[in-house]
Amino acid sequence: MDFVKVQFLLINLTGIIILGLLLLFSRRSKVNVEDKSMPFFKKIVASNIIILACDSFSYLLHYHSHPAFIALNHLLFIIYFTCHLVFGYYWFKYCFVLLFPEKSLSKRMEVLILIPCFVAFLLILSSIKTQFVYSISSDNLYSRGPLLNLIILIAYSYWIVTAVIVIKEALLKERIRESMFYWILLVFPLPIIIVNFFQMKYYGISYVWTSSALSLLLLYLYMMNSQLSIDMLTSVYNRRATNTQLALELKQLKKARFDLALIIADIDHFKVINDTHGHLAGDQALRTTAKILTDSCSKKNFVARFGGDEFIILLKANSVQVVKQTIENIYKNLEQYNANKVAPYT
Repeated sequence: MDFVKVQFLLINLTGIIILGLLLLFSRRSKVNVEDKSMPFFKKIVASNIIILACDSFSYLLHYHSHPAFIALNHLLFIIYFTCHLVFGYYWFKYCFVLLFPEKSLSKRMEVLILIPCFVAFLLILSSIKTQFVYSISSDNLYSRGPLLNLIILIAYSYWIVTAVIVIKEALLKERIRESMFYWILLVFPLPIIIVNFFQMKYYGISYVWTSSALSLLLLYLYMMNSQLSIDMLTSVYNRRATNTQLALELKQLKKARFDLALIIADIDHFKVINDTHGHLAGDQALRTTAKILTDSCSKKNFVARFGGDEFIILLKANSVQVVKQTIENIYKNLEQYNANKVAPYT
């Protein structure tokens, strides 16, 4: 076995090990129990593992011209290209749940989203005879087909659509998430796209999905760090982050040229909302409260759900007037929300 082949297989194996450990940690982590996006993340990781495994096994089959090995190579490439589509589809689903945790796609929308995948899969499957997407020679060597770029474009279209949605949400004035959250979702596909560009231009480079493994690892670490600090229901900071931030602010307060103000707020008759309208209405009340508090403050202020229906705001203020203005903003936004009668409670 030559050095190039060994190097290629070792790089793929490294990616598989990284992704395997990532899948193991994501399954065992208690932080992920209530995270609706995590099942989609696991499917993204699993599809990446399958892509790397198929790529490696296919490489080992080179020049093994027995009909059984050629048939196996066809199967590997069908799975390989199909997982490209699966990866893109579940990336869209993953980001959708992260951006809109309270929403779900209708069955009609699900079907429309899957149509490009289905068409691409038929093209991949037909390549056994038509060689549209790929071909396997009598020496069991792979060659690109004339429609390969179309398959890649369909897979990437899910990332492009996702990027447009992420940018649109990031530009909204009423967004709650911090800017880094949107940047992470935008930047993640870039290593895959860049490496894939060079692979398409210079035949023989095949490290796309190993770079994806590293991107997924960084994404997972960021999301885990966010989950430790962010309240999953309201998307504002949680009690753990509050304790850390408060300790930091108090430490810096001696040297700072500003005062630190603390505003505490809760929802009146929250138990009545839960008992009368159900816990889903209670969850929505918590999300609405978080949004009102966030909209009422400057972006540099710290808004957190401290526990139950209790929220706190940490303000760096140069005067009492700044604190009073923030409280007035809260009352104003709350009155406007109640006047619109969006919910059956006030």
